[in-house]
Amino acid sequence: MTALALAVGIGLAAFAAGCVLKAFRYVRMPSHLRWELYPIPEGRLGQARTVAEEILTLRMVRERNRGLWLPSLLFHYGLYLLFALGLTLLVSGAMAGLGVRATGLQGSAALSIWGALGIACGSVGAAGLLLRRGFDPGIRASSTPGDFLNLAWLLALFGVSGGAWLFADRDYGFAVTFLAATFGGRGIQPAPGWFVAEALLLAGFLAYLPATHMTHFFGKWFTWHAVRWDERPVVAGGALESELQRLLGRPVRWSAAHVGADGKKSWGEIATGDRP
Repeated sequence: MTALALAVGIGLAAFAAGCVLKAFRYVRMPSHLRWELYPIPEGRLGQARTVAEEILTLRMVRERNRGLWLPSLLFHYGLYLLFALGLTLLVSGAMAGLGVRATGLQGSAALSIWGALGIACGSVGAAGLLLRRGFDPGIRASSTPGDFLNLAWLLALFGVSGGAWLFADRDYGFAVTFLAATFGGRGIQPAPGWFVAEALLLAGFLAYLPATHMTHFFGKWFTWHAVRWDERPVVAGGALESELQRLLGRPVRWSAAHVGADGKKSWGEIATGDRP
């Protein structure tokens, strides 16, 4: 296995492990505050429709911050296209590496156009979001260094991917060959410089992604289904009441003066007592 193949493998493994660990942390978090956030879609079909609308149109961004909507939509569509492209290449490379004859899009003009659209949408969207964060005073005030780093890293990745598409691997044939050799444990001719830079940037970003808020691509399941749409009643003597009573008994260690926490008082005592 080449050093490049090893780096890509480590990036993919770190991405998968990091996402699993973060999902596990979400599952183990205390029960949320019992606030009903209406409207709540009716049934699984209504919930699926709401989620699909948000994924495909970013409706809440459009309604609440119209200036961010178009660059955000282009950015997300670029990510959708490139994620689907990467998954297609990964499956094709794995099949070829295991000796299964892969048929379909690989090495075709359709795959080339698919990649170009994803890179173009992602680049324009990331640049637009980066400019808005940098020059809009309201957005800049609520932005962290990590927000700028995420967008700058992705913009660099889109740019290098565009260079690889233009100068090294326009139909993604080399990418499939590289993945097939990696899965098959075979050697391969030296990779083009553009491809090496693209692979290293991508591997690094995948390893880093689980440590960021960008895990909302699966975290929204918890914030929507398990928080916004959780209508379970608190039944006397039930498991949920027991869990909430346990949480109310935990000490509060917040440093904010208005809470009146001293590290000894419990949530229940603070909620029912006089605050400063």
